[in-house]
Amino acid sequence: MLDEKGLTGLTRSHLEILSFLLRRPGLTPTEIASQIQRTKPTVTVLVRKLIEQQYLTSTKSTTDGRSVVLSPTQKAKKMKPAILRIMLALQRETYAALTELEAQELYRITEKLNEAMERKAGQ
Repeated sequence: MLDEKGLTGLTRSHLEILSFLLRRPGLTPTEIASQIQRTKPTVTVLVRKLIEQQYLTSTKSTTDGRSVVLSPTQKAKKMKPAILRIMLALQRETYAALTELEAQELYRITEKLNEAMERKAGQ
């Protein structure tokens, strides 16, 4: 599916990072790791590839000179519809393994976690 959309060499984890940054640019690798539930070293490796393939840019943080912030490039922004469609399809496949009740509960929990992360990011 990724190759068909011109996203050759990328994995679901790469798309998770891209889709997240397309919605909320300017996050640090640590913030992304927390949001997508991966370790910071894993995110660093994934981000490195996204930078090499010109999907992301990395700049020094204006608030903390020790960290960097990541933003999608024009190339990534052009791919946004395809990336979001693929992520939606992957989510549907995942939800298909659940009963209706399980899917509703997972959605409720996910929304609760998203709200908590949004509050934390806004602090």
